[in-house]
Amino acid sequence: MKLKDLSIVIPVYQAESSIGKLIDQLETDSFLKTLNWELILVDDCSNDSSYEIIESKAIEYNNIIGLTLHKNSGQHSATLAGIIEAKGELLLTMDDDFEHPVEEIEGLINALNRQKADVVFGIPENQEKNIIRKRISKEFKRATRNFSEGYGEGSAFRLIRKQIYSQLGKHKTPFVFIDEVLAWYTKNVLFVPINFNQATKKSTYRFSNLFGLFFNIMFTYSSFPAQLLTKVGIVGSFISFGVGIFYIVKKLFFKAQLGFTSIAVSILFSASLILMALGVIAQYIYRQNRLLNQYPQFSIKSRTDEQE
Repeated sequence: MKLKDLSIVIPVYQAESSIGKLIDQLETDSFLKTLNWELILVDDCSNDSSYEIIESKAIEYNNIIGLTLHKNSGQHSATLAGIIEAKGELLLTMDDDFEHPVEEIEGLINALNRQKADVVFGIPENQEKNIIRKRISKEFKRATRNFSEGYGEGSAFRLIRKQIYSQLGKHKTPFVFIDEVLAWYTKNVLFVPINFNQATKKSTYRFSNLFGLFFNIMFTYSSFPAQLLTKVGIVGSFISFGVGIFYIVKKLFFKAQLGFTSIAVSILFSASLILMALGVIAQYIYRQNRLLNQYPQFSIKSRTDEQE
């Protein structure tokens, strides 16, 4: 099967007011007309007429693939469903609300080819107006950088080479965070500042969703909880062991309350063993979680016998 030049994947949710216009803008874009491209629209079980609009546009334009999900699965899962269907040499993901400028697609492709990057993110040059949301977003990105293997920056406006995005379909766990999985396969990433448009619909991401996303990333992709529990277990076990020795010495060479030493030593030594065991269990669970998420041992960039 001949590959397309470009696949565009758009997760769609409650977007009846914008999705039809966005499709028309993409289909009439002068740069995209020079490419052999496909548009994959994944309706995330919307309650409005979003999918009916997608169906009508799929009749109007022959390069559209429309999908609808049985239940609402979230933006990243809906995007992954579209990525699995993609057949392009390059893949672009974008939102359904006009926030990501169609006219900047050419710039992302040029930047990727010029810098020979594997992934290019379009990041907002204009700052978030909501100060609280801006701060939370900044701390969220910092946390993903410090506590996991994420890039610490990014957006849903991303361009990915087939060699990389084809790996994403392997990860079909109940929770998937695309940017984190991308970081497993490549660090050859470029960030291009772009003046984002004003979104034409209200964001469905509330503060509670952002916090939920953060905790999902922490416990699905990060080793921080396991490392923290392991360190607490080791330090706690040494402290308990040391205090236990102190009470034994006190019992042997100094006066001690009858029965107190044996009880204290028993409790402290038991606590040290429990804390040590918790640390071991945490590391075991973390490694099992990496197996569940199919963490790759390596990712081949190129080879000498590769066929053109």
